[in-house]
Amino acid sequence: MYGYDAAAIVGRPISLLVPPERGGDVSAILAQLKRGERLENHETVRRRKDGTRVDVSLNFSPMRDESGRVTGWLMISRDITAWKRGERRLAAEHSVTRALAESTNLEDAAPKVLRTVGETLGCDLGVLWKVGLAPGVLRCVAVWHPPGIAATEFEQHSGRIAFARGEGLPGQAWDSGQPAWVAEAPFPRSVAARRNGPCGALAFPVRSDGNVLGVIEFFSPEFQQVPEAVLAMMASIGVQVGQFIERRQAEMALHAREGEFRLAREIQQRLLPKAPPILPGFAIAGTCHPAQETGGDYYDFIPMSDGHQGIVVGDASGHGIGAALLIAETGAYLRGLALTHTDPGTILRLLNKRLAEDISTDHFVTLLFACLCPSTRSLVYSSAGHWPGYVLDAQGKVKLALDSTSLPLGVDSSGDFSNGPALTLDPGELVFLLSDGIVEAPSGAGALFGIDRVHDVVRVHRHEPPGEIIAALFHQVREWSPGVQEDDMTAIVIEVGG
Repeated sequence: MYGYDAAAIVGRPISLLVPPERGGDVSAILAQLKRGERLENHETVRRRKDGTRVDVSLNFSPMRDESGRVTGWLMISRDITAWKRGERRLAAEHSVTRALAESTNLEDAAPKVLRTVGETLGCDLGVLWKVGLAPGVLRCVAVWHPPGIAATEFEQHSGRIAFARGEGLPGQAWDSGQPAWVAEAPFPRSVAARRNGPCGALAFPVRSDGNVLGVIEFFSPEFQQVPEAVLAMMASIGVQVGQFIERRQAEMALHAREGEFRLAREIQQRLLPKAPPILPGFAIAGTCHPAQETGGDYYDFIPMSDGHQGIVVGDASGHGIGAALLIAETGAYLRGLALTHTDPGTILRLLNKRLAEDISTDHFVTLLFACLCPSTRSLVYSSAGHWPGYVLDAQGKVKLALDSTSLPLGVDSSGDFSNGPALTLDPGELVFLLSDGIVEAPSGAGALFGIDRVHDVVRVHRHEPPGEIIAALFHQVREWSPGVQEDDMTAIVIEVGG
């Protein structure tokens, strides 16, 4: 077990088998035995003849003469090296898991991981390298060495050291995706000098989903040979660290994306009207609730020449940033055209030509543009494939549907955009414009809210201010569809005074 034959050890002091730092351990054991006490399953470290260490479990029993005096001891020593090392390796893996779970980033986790593995394997130095973005090299993230050892020249300059793919031991592990090992490390960064003997080095890849994200490198005299169990532990830890890196990168990307969406939402909200227009004889309100941070719905109140008021509600196909950009472009063009034109059909025709040149064939915009003259209470509109608007009379009945008059914008650059029938609004009447997200809001069972329910809510609340009518409608829609909002919702209410 210790590498000695009987002749070489009989009569020699027990210190022959004890590593220098274990001398106090032996003294404590002998003191306990001299008191006549038994010692069972005491785990400690002994030294073989070749200098390597062995974990042992000791059982001592005192030997007594007829008077009961202790005259010697019987010792049974059991080699538990394989079991202890397996136990330590398992504990190291658990410690790495805990360290990664408690860390917020790689810079915080790396020293803990290196210390855990380095102490478990009795290493002199540990280094974590991470694949950089450009120019595609391994760069040092963290360095570890046991306490009490002065910093090496490598540590002092580690921030400037980099390995290309295939270069050095780390670069070899990166390039092959497999552990790389040498029995004697000639590198100046090794601190093996304090060992007075050769020092091996082992580098193993940090990977996730087949991609090598970095390399962990250790130096130890124990790496004259690397057992399969150690390689298996390193592979497991490499995967844990790789998944941690990938998870943190994904979280950072998500946070950045969320920040961009919040900014986009703020910008889009600022593009919506800050307040409805004040027109003699009318009360007006509008609201837009996007389904995501940004949306494809849009409404606006646009002052026009001769005291006319432009009122628009639109919906770009799709959701998210793409739809928001498309509808923002639509609104900008529309405001520019309304400066020089007053006819809704002409404005939509010119707007369609601009959009058809800018967007691909699988995107489009539905839009209803109405021109209101407050002095005559006349309203002229043109609708490019948008959901109908409605005029309700004083009793709340649908007097007229403002149906679509043409294809959606951006579908056909040569499309004809005509106006719908002109109408004069009477006192007590109400104009209601909306997007399809309100009508098509699903219940838990999949039934749609429907236009009839929309009319019922507006009819019941028609004597309230326009903003309160819209709020009541949105409340009823959310009661009907309590889950995640699936589509943008927009509504405009125009009340005609008495």
